[in-house]
Amino acid sequence: MSHTAIAFYRGLAIVSLLAAFVPRAGAETLVKHRVELPETIRISGELRPHVEAMLATSATFRQQFARIATAPKLIINARIDLTFMQRGFRARSCMRRYDSGLLVVSMDIGPGGMQPEWIAHEFEHVIEQLDGLRLPALAARGQSGTWFSFGEMVETKRATRAGRTVADEMRARKDRSDKFVE
Repeated sequence: MSHTAIAFYRGLAIVSLLAAFVPRAGAETLVKHRVELPETIRISGELRPHVEAMLATSATFRQQFARIATAPKLIINARIDLTFMQRGFRARSCMRRYDSGLLVVSMDIGPGGMQPEWIAHEFEHVIEQLDGLRLPALAARGQSGTWFSFGEMVETKRATRAGRTVADEMRARKDRSDKFVE
C-alpha cells in the first residue's frame, strides 16, 4: 500500500473517530479523554489541551485537522516558544519542503490566552502550502490578501479569518448553556 493510501486511511480513521465521538460528548468529556493524534502531528504537552478542546468545539478546526491528518508527506511539530513575549508576533511556522515532497513544519506558538486562535491560524498556513500557494511570491506581487509582516514573514487574510473563526466557535460553545432552567 502506498504512503498516500496509508496516510489517507489513517486520517480517515481519526476523522471518523472524532465525528463519532464528538456529537455524543461535550468538550469537557473529550478533553478528559486524550485524543490519539497521528504520528505526523506532534503537539507539545502545553498545547495539547487546547488542540483537544478545539477538536471538541470547532467544526472549522476539525476540518483543518482532517485535511492535515490525511496529507501525505507532512510532519508538524507544534510547541510553545516563550521568547515570543518579547517579539512583535504571537505565532510562526517555519516550513521546509524537501525534493522528495516531504513538508516539515516547525510551528511555534507564543504564550497567552489566544493560543487556540493562533494554532488554527498556523494550521491554515499549512493548508495554504498543501494547496500549492507560494506565499512569498504572492506577497511580493502584492496579491490581495497576502502581505509581508516582520521582515520575510508572510501573512494572509485567509489564515487570519480561520483563526478568528475557530476562536469564535470556541467562545460560542463556552457561552452556550445546555440547561433549560438556570
